[in-house]
Amino acid sequence: MARGHRVRDIAEQAGLSEATVDRVLHIRPGVSPRAVRAVEQALLDLDGSRPS
Repeated sequence: MARGHRVRDIAEQAGLSEATVDRVLHIRPGVSPRAVRAVEQALLDLDGSRPS
C-alpha cells in the first residue's frame, strides 16, 4: 500500500503520527476510518507529486 513512500513522509502529508500510519499500512485494529482515508489520500497526493 505504501508504494515506496517513507512512513514519515506519509504521516507528514496526512497530518498523522508515524505510529498511526504504520497501523493503517499493516491493517492493525483500532484505527479510525478517518485515519485510513487520510493515509489513502496522502498516498494519492504523494504519488501525484512524483516525477514521471
